[in-house]
Amino acid sequence: MMSDSLSFRPGRGSDAPLLSRIALAAKASWGYSAETLRRWLPELTVSAAFVEAHTTLVVEEPLSGAVSPSCADYVTEGMCLLGFSVLVPTDEEDVIELDHLWIIPERQRTGLGRLLFERTLDLAKASGATRLRVVADPHAEGFYKRMGCRRVAEIPAFVEGVEDRVLPVLERPL
Repeated sequence: MMSDSLSFRPGRGSDAPLLSRIALAAKASWGYSAETLRRWLPELTVSAAFVEAHTTLVVEEPLSGAVSPSCADYVTEGMCLLGFSVLVPTDEEDVIELDHLWIIPERQRTGLGRLLFERTLDLAKASGATRLRVVADPHAEGFYKRMGCRRVAEIPAFVEGVEDRVLPVLERPL
């Protein structure tokens, strides 16, 4: 269910703790073990300096009345943060990387991820890059393919108890 009251804004350093919470909750929604998530915590933690140094886009909606259980962990300044994305420059002048794109679990599969991705594409185009690159979790590859990305490579990604796990590297022209 999409809300007419959604808004998009640049991320602020003060958002970092909630953005980290969103990233962890979204990653956990794919069924990874608590131990695996604990090991990934450094990669899922977003610092204030990181947010301020990169193009960060936050999607949120105003709280109306009582805070719903789905928003309780993501509230700031009268708003429920629903998701975010971060674009990071690469050493290749024509490529920008989508380093984060996360939606709170309760709002996944509602079209919100697509909407955030489309808004993020606009920012990527504005950066002057001509290609968007994503090193995705295997669970997210289908989403990115539906968004017009195609697999161009893969990199090994060790997870205890999972043999031959790789992360797909996807690209999309801008």
